[in-house]
Amino acid sequence: MRADDEATAKAALCANGDHASAWSVRRRYCEGRGRLYVDARARGGEEKWFEEVVRPELAFVRFVQSRFPKAPSAWAHRRWLLARTMRFGVELGEDVYNCEIQACDAAIARKKSNYAAWSHRAWIIQIMGADSCAVQTALRASESLARRGVSDHGALHYRSRIIERYLELRPSDASKVFTRELEFVRELIDAFPGHETLWMHYRYAFAEAVKRNKLLASDADFLATTKRFCEKRRDITEASRVDPSWAEHAAASEYRLANALDVWTTLVVKRAQGRRVHVSRESPNEGFTVDSD
Repeated sequence: MRADDEATAKAALCANGDHASAWSVRRRYCEGRGRLYVDARARGGEEKWFEEVVRPELAFVRFVQSRFPKAPSAWAHRRWLLARTMRFGVELGEDVYNCEIQACDAAIARKKSNYAAWSHRAWIIQIMGADSCAVQTALRASESLARRGVSDHGALHYRSRIIERYLELRPSDASKVFTRELEFVRELIDAFPGHETLWMHYRYAFAEAVKRNKLLASDADFLATTKRFCEKRRDITEASRVDPSWAEHAAASEYRLANALDVWTTLVVKRAQGRRVHVSRESPNEGFTVDSD
């Protein structure tokens, strides 16, 4: 590849971080230099390629992402670099993982609801290997991320990906993990009312808990906890007494979301029990009713 092609691609990416053709040029450039190192069969050739090609390229990508934090092509290029490195047999160290997490955090700080950055962060967790302790640490750290991003679907989707990765490594912890997750989401909903993202995450945790343990579909205490929670969130009178601004702020949304969760969890439970379900609504002003055979 000619040097001016590589320089032109760099200039184009500084103007448009999602320029797919320019990123393709960068990949060919990195690939070409990688072949030189590997084909030379010199001792440590792969590591040399990582240090002299991949690290500077990751730094360049981060510079581009400082201007275009949501650019999907830039995140795809980061993943390509790391995947290619692993294919060459180079083991990614903890410093690389930390660097990637920092890049994600910086992009999320610059642009809220940055699904591309959250997805990349989840991908990093997937390639960390079978280190359940590291994944568990990431799961704990994601609690504070979720608290800071209660309206960010990406943050909670990232948390769900970590949970799934952790349970791949330690499936016996499923009951404990989802019990804690449901408690955690209830705490968030109480603290941050009116955010549909939190209610959707509750659905995810509830459905996964029942899916992994069918006995929960007949566990009266487990089901009653969600029922009581929905009733509590529907109690507009009590909520308004505690906080008068509630009636003007999120009461209507919370009432609707609590009703929807109540109906939805009933559907999940009855289907888990193998029963046919019918959902009906008599009028637009009436709530849904669930009947089963």
